[in-house]
Amino acid sequence: MSRTIIADDDGSTWNPATDVIGARINWDDGSPPQDVVLNFNSVLGFWILDVPHTYPDNGNTCFYEARARLSVNGTFCFQSLAFEEFNVLIYDELDNPNVGTHDITHDVTSAGALNPVTDEVDVCENETNPVRLIDNSEFNCTQANLDSPPQDGDFRNDEERWVQWVYGTNETITGDVEIDGVTVSTFPYFGPVTFIGDNTADPANDVTLGMVFPTAVAGEFFEVTLRSWNICNPYDDNTTDANYLNPTGGVFDPAVEATFGAFPNASEAPVTTTQIIRIITVPLPPTPVDPTVCENSNLAGVNFTITGTGGSTRVNWYDNDPNLGGNLVTNPNGNNSNNFPATSFPGGLTTNTPGTFSMWATYVLGGANDCESDPVEVVLTIREELARPDPFSTFTNSLCNGTNNVVFTLPNPPGSTTFGGPVEYIWTSTGGGGVNLDANTGNSITVDFNIPGSFVTVNRTIEVRRRYLNNPRCPSP
Repeated sequence: MSRTIIADDDGSTWNPATDVIGARINWDDGSPPQDVVLNFNSVLGFWILDVPHTYPDNGNTCFYEARARLSVNGTFCFQSLAFEEFNVLIYDELDNPNVGTHDITHDVTSAGALNPVTDEVDVCENETNPVRLIDNSEFNCTQANLDSPPQDGDFRNDEERWVQWVYGTNETITGDVEIDGVTVSTFPYFGPVTFIGDNTADPANDVTLGMVFPTAVAGEFFEVTLRSWNICNPYDDNTTDANYLNPTGGVFDPAVEATFGAFPNASEAPVTTTQIIRIITVPLPPTPVDPTVCENSNLAGVNFTITGTGGSTRVNWYDNDPNLGGNLVTNPNGNNSNNFPATSFPGGLTTNTPGTFSMWATYVLGGANDCESDPVEVVLTIREELARPDPFSTFTNSLCNGTNNVVFTLPNPPGSTTFGGPVEYIWTSTGGGGVNLDANTGNSITVDFNIPGSFVTVNRTIEVRRRYLNNPRCPSP
């Protein structure tokens, strides 16, 4: 490129015979500043010089902010009129990997996730939602028409181009693949060639059709290829007919380039890039630990708990089954805790009323596996308060010391409760020693009274309560 530098003294005292009028140019491309001397044009009455400069091939930008400063007899001038900035837009006629990038990435609104370690898109085994990829390319500094002079604007991603997605150019998937809801058994599967017109401000990057792998097994992969054409390698080099998808023939002939599949000949071969979709293992479900408390007890320290989450990077707690629309709940213990405090139960929770209360939990291993396990239900049970047992059906309130096999019997079995389960009777003796119970549970027991020492009368008390078979026992009065 060439830049014309003009300096005019505007009627001041510059002398063409004795004064040296120059300029220092900074081209903004990393090259050293260039000092030049301008020539006086006696016809025009000012100093002028055309300064050529070659910008680097495959530079790191399309846009340079160059500047020039006037000097008189070697002294730089710092008045505003003695300094000029000018923009330079450079176009590449060939692929420039330092500016243009041909890239595919994951559509974050779809299933799966981009693995930052492998740069593959990980999809969980048995995932039923579609995964999509998106063209993430950034095209070179190619002007709108290579035959026209440089334009006063930046035409990156703003010229006509064509893209095509080819599905399954390499794959190991077990069974069929669903592409846009259609079951596909033979690969590669060719999507349509899409034309993207020029003069479109920030044209949207193309997105694949949705892909679902219903029978794929962990470790298998599916490769998707992106083909791209632009005015440097047009798919259709005759667009004067206003039809951009009818190349009459060219070097890109499927009969010759068989690996690219059968579709209409392209005027030029495409630039291609690929993206791997990898099927990965879903973690085994965690193990629920169901808490149980007594009616009217304190919930401090009581937790909904899961185990079997070793190596997790996230534990998710939900107010209902997430597969049925349950909502993610913030855990005050953090986002990777196996314990969720009962005191933070969504909507509140008290032990005044017996019943069952549920939360659902999942976990994610993270790292190379961002799959969420299947959810498990964790159930907190508030056991019903137990009533006092009925009076003894057989009872002796006085007897002689040394009497054995005295029978104590309750009229009814201990029963069970809806929120608590089976109940038993528990027998005890208070008031001192010398009393031997042949059992401490059951509807009926026998007791031996052999109290040591001398006495006229002495009292011993036989007590019975109802309690649950396992902890917490929640004993009755």
